[in-house]
Amino acid sequence: MADAATKQELASNLTLDIMQIVKISQSQHGLRHGDHTRYRQYCTRRLARVYKALNFSHGKGRFQKKNAAAGGTGRREPPHDPFDQR
Repeated sequence: MADAATKQELASNLTLDIMQIVKISQSQHGLRHGDHTRYRQYCTRRLARVYKALNFSHGKGRFQKKNAAAGGTGRREPPHDPFDQR
Protein backbone atom coordinates (compact mmCIF):
# COMPACT_ATOMS: atom_id res chain seq x y z
CA MET A 1 0.00 0.00 0.00
CA ALA A 2 2.93 2.36 0.58
CA ASP A 3 3.78 2.13 -3.11
CA ALA A 4 0.27 3.23 -4.13
CA ALA A 5 0.39 6.12 -1.64
CA THR A 6 3.76 7.22 -2.99
CA LYS A 7 2.46 7.15 -6.58
CA GLN A 8 -0.60 9.16 -5.57
CA GLU A 9 1.59 11.75 -3.82
CA LEU A 10 3.87 12.06 -6.85
CA ALA A 11 0.91 12.41 -9.19
CA SER A 12 -0.59 15.17 -7.07
CA ASN A 13 2.70 17.10 -7.09
CA LEU A 14 3.12 17.04 -10.89
CA THR A 15 2.05 20.14 -12.77
CA LEU A 16 2.14 21.03 -16.44
CA ASP A 17 1.75 24.65 -17.45
CA ILE A 18 -0.07 24.20 -20.76
CA MET A 19 -0.55 27.90 -21.48
CA GLN A 20 3.17 28.58 -21.11
CA ILE A 21 4.01 25.72 -23.50
CA VAL A 22 1.45 26.98 -26.04
CA LYS A 23 2.64 30.60 -25.87
CA ILE A 24 6.30 29.61 -26.28
CA SER A 25 5.42 27.38 -29.23
CA GLN A 26 3.36 30.14 -30.85
CA SER A 27 6.11 32.71 -30.50
CA GLN A 28 8.75 30.33 -31.87
CA HIS A 29 6.71 29.36 -34.93
CA GLY A 30 5.37 32.58 -36.40
CA LEU A 31 2.82 34.27 -34.15
CA ARG A 32 5.35 36.64 -32.61
CA HIS A 33 5.37 38.46 -35.97
CA GLY A 34 1.70 37.86 -36.75
CA ASP A 35 2.55 35.21 -39.36
CA HIS A 36 -0.54 33.03 -39.01
CA THR A 37 0.23 31.06 -42.18
CA ARG A 38 3.57 29.90 -40.80
CA TYR A 39 1.97 28.86 -37.48
CA ARG A 40 -0.85 27.00 -39.29
CA GLN A 41 1.72 25.07 -41.31
CA TYR A 42 3.60 24.22 -38.11
CA CYS A 43 0.39 22.91 -36.48
CA THR A 44 -0.42 20.88 -39.60
CA ARG A 45 3.01 19.22 -39.53
CA ARG A 46 2.64 18.42 -35.82
CA LEU A 47 -0.78 16.84 -36.33
CA ALA A 48 0.49 14.81 -39.29
CA ARG A 49 3.33 13.53 -37.10
CA VAL A 50 0.86 12.44 -34.40
CA TYR A 51 -1.47 10.80 -36.98
CA LYS A 52 1.44 8.88 -38.46
CA ALA A 53 2.66 7.70 -35.05
CA LEU A 54 -0.84 6.40 -34.21
CA ASN A 55 -1.36 4.88 -37.69
CA PHE A 56 -4.40 7.05 -38.33
CA SER A 57 -5.11 7.90 -41.95
CA HIS A 58 -7.42 10.03 -44.05
CA GLY A 59 -7.87 7.49 -46.80
CA LYS A 60 -10.76 6.81 -49.13
CA GLY A 61 -13.82 4.88 -48.07
CA ARG A 62 -15.94 4.79 -44.98
CA PHE A 63 -14.73 6.09 -41.65
CA GLN A 64 -13.67 3.40 -39.19
CA LYS A 65 -13.18 4.52 -35.63
CA LYS A 66 -9.87 3.52 -34.03
CA ASN A 67 -9.23 3.48 -30.34
CA ALA A 68 -5.88 5.17 -29.65
CA ALA A 69 -5.80 3.90 -26.06
CA ALA A 70 -5.98 0.26 -27.15
CA GLY A 71 -2.35 0.31 -28.25
CA GLY A 72 -3.21 -0.47 -31.85
CA THR A 73 0.03 0.93 -33.22
CA GLY A 74 1.57 -2.53 -33.50
CA ARG A 75 4.97 -1.17 -32.47
CA ARG A 76 7.02 -1.99 -29.38
CA GLU A 77 8.26 1.58 -28.80
CA PRO A 78 6.43 4.06 -26.55
CA PRO A 79 3.75 6.28 -28.14
CA HIS A 80 4.75 9.54 -29.77
CA ASP A 81 4.95 12.55 -27.45
CA PRO A 82 3.21 15.48 -29.19
CA PHE A 83 5.24 17.92 -27.08
CA ASP A 84 8.55 16.45 -28.21
CA GLN A 85 10.32 19.27 -30.07
CA ARG A 86 12.25 18.05 -33.09
